[in-house]
Amino acid sequence: MKRCIALVIALLLCAALPCAAEDYVRCTASTSVHLRSGPGTEYAVVGSLQRGALVRQIDAIGDWRLIFDGFLQAWVSARYTEPAPTVDWLEAGYIRDALDAAERAPAMGSATCIAAEGAVARIAPDANSAPAGVLEPNTPYPLYERREGFLRVRTDSGDVWVDAALMEARLCERLTLDEGFSFRPIEGDVQQRINGRSYGANCTVPYSDLRYLSILYCDFEGDVHPGEIICNASVAREMLIIFRVLYEVRYPLTMVRLVDDFDAVDRASMSANNTSCFNFRLIAGTDRLSNHALGLAIDVNPQINPYVSGSYVSPANGAAYADRLQDFEGRIDAGDLCYQLFARYGWQWGGAWQGAQDYQHFEKYL
Repeated sequence: MKRCIALVIALLLCAALPCAAEDYVRCTASTSVHLRSGPGTEYAVVGSLQRGALVRQIDAIGDWRLIFDGFLQAWVSARYTEPAPTVDWLEAGYIRDALDAAERAPAMGSATCIAAEGAVARIAPDANSAPAGVLEPNTPYPLYERREGFLRVRTDSGDVWVDAALMEARLCERLTLDEGFSFRPIEGDVQQRINGRSYGANCTVPYSDLRYLSILYCDFEGDVHPGEIICNASVAREMLIIFRVLYEVRYPLTMVRLVDDFDAVDRASMSANNTSCFNFRLIAGTDRLSNHALGLAIDVNPQINPYVSGSYVSPANGAAYADRLQDFEGRIDAGDLCYQLFARYGWQWGGAWQGAQDYQHFEKYL
């Protein structure tokens, strides 16, 4: 596989390969297998695991495996799994160095504590995590990330998380991460391109909540191309970092163009294997806004990482890639660098959903 070869060469040149983690298994069921609340068929069914799914094994009792699929912790019969040693790419020296370098880029903005008594800082974006000091009132701090009601800010002691409700955030309009990787406001020619397409007359998202990203990427032949993404301003910095690292290791992407180049028709973009983010639209078959409408979801190589619900596959020309036991270049699963990078920044993966699986899809909740 070209991607694996590129990764191995880069890692060998710059650092030792990371050790393979032995705590992953892959589902070998013909279609899917029940997940249960305990290690036996007498326990209740709580979900299902799809053929080809790669999940972390937490524990084992007899012929049962306790697994975590990214959303659900449950038990599965070992008869329908096989060991799948998986590399933690983020521990590879070369990739870790690239991430560290990208994280030294300017902050995405600033956040000022508006709580009169100050705000308790924590070590993780969780109100139950350990405290890490108190942020001073009326004091601005460099802002680096937003996740599930928390902000990651930088203090003299390092990065901490704080309740977003206790802070007033100001996001920068422009940022350059590296040559070929930057973002800017939605204005001028970009605004004209998206008006009436991905940004329809009914769009309720202000232009100021979005950013236009310029990136570089490599295709499956190894050729370099300029790419473009529109995403929510709150995730623009991490999006640049993710695609900068993917470019660094020559992770293959067929194309990265605005969905407007396909008249904002999602299925046409997917069929072309185009990676895209913002599109003000509803979730297919519902009256609810998609996270794509907020610029908080992205579909990566969607033709080869399709949406699968039983026998239904979208896009239709992705049917050959619905069987996730196949090994092919660009397959997203828990052992894939793209998955691991998005997970690092708190994005959820549609491939771990119960019921239907959306292997192309990552989304984030602020």
